[in-house]
Amino acid sequence: INEDAFLIKKNLFAVFDGATSRVPYINKKGKTGGKIAAELAKKVFSEKKGSLRHLAIVANRTLRKAMHAARISIEKKQGLWATSIAAVELQEKTIHYLGVSDSLAMVIFTDGSYRLLTPFFDHDRETLIKWKVLARKRIKNLYEVLRPQMDKVRGRMNKDYGVLNGEKEVTQFFSIGKIVRKNIATLILFTDGFFI
Repeated sequence: INEDAFLIKKNLFAVFDGATSRVPYINKKGKTGGKIAAELAKKVFSEKKGSLRHLAIVANRTLRKAMHAARISIEKKQGLWATSIAAVELQEKTIHYLGVSDSLAMVIFTDGSYRLLTPFFDHDRETLIKWKVLARKRIKNLYEVLRPQMDKVRGRMNKDYGVLNGEKEVTQFFSIGKIVRKNIATLILFTDGFFI
């Protein structure tokens, strides 16, 4: 299923990309942990009580509580529900932004130049390259063959890259800032589905 979500609420815009947990989980409504994570984060941000940083912290805590309630082991990273996020809040003269993981915010200026507001870190790149090589060789059961690689990447959450998954260490990976609203033609928020 599509585990992405987006939010448009007054001057707040955000995208959320849920990450399918490596330990399969589907609730009674047919939602995966990644879908639940994206929707919970969206709900917290839609209530818009505080700064973007505060909202991300509250979303992360809310996610942890939801996993506890569903009896998800917090100690095993492969089973954690997770989501990335890119969010912006438009002010009169500035744009405030927050990014976590591989959802990104980018501005395109009136002169055609652009700037990523949130840093680009493609933690899935190595896995996807291996996937492509194995697919060319027509290896069967690609998903199973790549399971150790995917588990390794998932085990690096909030160590090498940040993601909202209930772990407090995510705050060190928050990309937060503001930019002056001058000579900006377009503002784009996107998930890794748009990576070239």
